[in-house]
Amino acid sequence: MQQSESLVISDSKTLSVRSSAQGRGQEVALFVDCWPGGSKEGDVLLIVHGLGEHGGRYRHLPKLLGEEFSRFYSMDQRGHGRSGGLRGYSPHFEQLAQDLKRVASEVQAKEEGKRLFLLAHSFGGLVALSLLLKEKKLPFAGAILSAPLLQVKMRVPRWKILLGEVLGRTLSRIQLSNEVNPSHLSHDPVVVAEYVNDRLVHQKITPRLYVDMTAAMQWIRSQTSGLSCPVLFLLPGKDLVVDSKATLEFFRNLKYRDKELREYPGMYHEVLNEVDKEQVAKDIRQWLKKTRTLKA
Repeated sequence: MQQSESLVISDSKTLSVRSSAQGRGQEVALFVDCWPGGSKEGDVLLIVHGLGEHGGRYRHLPKLLGEEFSRFYSMDQRGHGRSGGLRGYSPHFEQLAQDLKRVASEVQAKEEGKRLFLLAHSFGGLVALSLLLKEKKLPFAGAILSAPLLQVKMRVPRWKILLGEVLGRTLSRIQLSNEVNPSHLSHDPVVVAEYVNDRLVHQKITPRLYVDMTAAMQWIRSQTSGLSCPVLFLLPGKDLVVDSKATLEFFRNLKYRDKELREYPGMYHEVLNEVDKEQVAKDIRQWLKKTRTLKA
């Protein structure tokens, strides 16, 4: 067993990263799945999941994109999956971004000499954008953002919005439903059934996370510059979870040359779990080829 100050490599399949949170009781163990890719000398991909799910739901990506990467790392965010912390809770939103930064740093150190790409979905895309817009010295050679959460499409009851704001200042750790409808994630019934029956999936969100998440969405939508690596946006045309119009508006207002967007009419929220996910994978491969050529 190899050890470092914050990283324990117990075997070739998992990493355990200790977050660097400040404040009593805020540091948690972050679980990271590791899967081999089909390229021995290729780049590395770090995956960040959405709200309520976990990194294990992306275990099909090595089959879909395996020839592009030598290794896939898929982290469970705090309060999710096999990572520590109260389900659906973070002491503050910035901590989530710092968790991602810490994991990326550990992966980069382990995969020295290889380019590190980021793939972040939905809520994970919100966390990723928060980090990418605020910090310039990051290890990413490029970022793929799948349906990033910049505005909620689902109608949240007004009473729940008001209750969340009040509880966010008082009882910040109470768990409420995140209102995600599993049938709105994919047209593939197998994907939906697996999501519903997955014991690591939860539908919880706390007032603290809800308030901070809302503020992060508003702040990111107000930004027009600040990215420092090539970015690919994957936009579902029939997203019933995230408001794609808000993402499209953000993309258009973004004064940045290394940005691209692919739209998928008719697809639901999880484009990489859709029936026609092979087309999405093809677009990612084309973007990777172009990005690598420019960076060579």
